[in-house]
Amino acid sequence: MKYYIVCILVSFIAVIGCGEVEEDARPAGYIETVQIPEDWHETSTLFYKPDADQIQKLLNLRYPHNWYNEPNLELQATYYYAMMLQRYGDTPAVHIHSQAYRLWILSEGKPYEISSEDNILSLKAMYILWPNPSNLSALNKTIRIQEESDILENTDDPDIYRKIYTQRLIDQHGDIPSVYVVVEGEVKLRFGGFPVTTDAEKDQYISYLRASYVLQPTEYNLCILNAHIDAKENGIPFHKIVHDCKEGTLEELFEDLGWDME
Repeated sequence: MKYYIVCILVSFIAVIGCGEVEEDARPAGYIETVQIPEDWHETSTLFYKPDADQIQKLLNLRYPHNWYNEPNLELQATYYYAMMLQRYGDTPAVHIHSQAYRLWILSEGKPYEISSEDNILSLKAMYILWPNPSNLSALNKTIRIQEESDILENTDDPDIYRKIYTQRLIDQHGDIPSVYVVVEGEVKLRFGGFPVTTDAEKDQYISYLRASYVLQPTEYNLCILNAHIDAKENGIPFHKIVHDCKEGTLEELFEDLGWDME
């Protein structure tokens, strides 16, 4: 299962020495002993186990004290890897975290794709290296979100789906009316379909599309909304709508939301 994450500098540097942090309002209770699987290098799509020669070269590498100013990003990542190995030893957590740092630095702060499993693996490594409340909270929250995603994907109970999805959208957007409209629309689509034969049903579907645009104000969602509004006004059945709406890239989505990715 893939999804996009946005990596920020605090994920890799600031969290190693945090003061008081705001804990998740819902206690997690997931983490007792954090462990990294022995076969992490076999199951991960991004993190690998370096061979003995690679490790020894990094252990012998002399890196500058201002390694973080190195303009060559690949070399900067190598310096960081060497620093981590020399400071914390040859452990899976060091390898995973150092390779995660490389992915982040090469992305130049932009979103990149990572599996949920690898994301959790990276957060586990960070918590093992720096076991502070902030890293534990991030790990617990990510595990909870993944468990909820698994339930949303597999449940055949509309009430469970509604409860989890509603809370998730409230966490993201606040307790606003559009959240409940979107949830009910998604429940219909997931469990039995969304009938759009009568004018009342069409109005309900358009309300769902309008609420979706409120939560995600992208050009694509606006285009889909307008296409259905025009179809209703012109008496065109929704299943016969022809449109040229195109889903944008992830970077365009963030630009639409007003996020500066530079």
